Amino acid sequence: MNLLSAIAHFVFRCTRPGSAGVLRSLNAARNALGIPELDCLPAGHPRRMGACPVSRSLPGVVGVDGVAFAIPDQALAVAGVWKTSVELSPTGVYVAKLPRNVEQFVQDFDLGAYPEFEADSIALEPDSGASIVARVNANRRAA
Repeated sequence: MNLLSAIAHFVFRCTRPGSAGVLRSLNAARNALGIPELDCLPAGHPRRMGACPVSRSLPGVVGVDGVAFAIPDQALAVAGVWKTSVELSPTGVYVAKLPRNVEQFVQDFDLGAYPEFEADSIALEPDSGASIVARVNANRRAA
């Protein structure tokens, strides 16, 4: 752990969201999308888009304030369980706003406040990212 990570870990220790609450929020979104729940948050890489634990837990593109979906029903389902809003971006994707605990987790993770979730390699788990999106979209078309 470098000095900046050590300082961030100490500073955010009392105010950062607990990983159990973040996992509950992510599993609620996964349930709304018909994706099996996770037992724990996956490891990830700070400051790498698509590689943080939240990105590796959900389909769509995760940013610091929301998850972008091409299919509006997916964004609405996730925002519904999170009790957040959906916005149409200028690029035509639907962004489900993150709940405050997940938004704060993403920001704090990028600052190094969760060293226990930092991965040593970038290899993605089979059940993350594009593979989830492909399966969810295939399931919706088949229904």
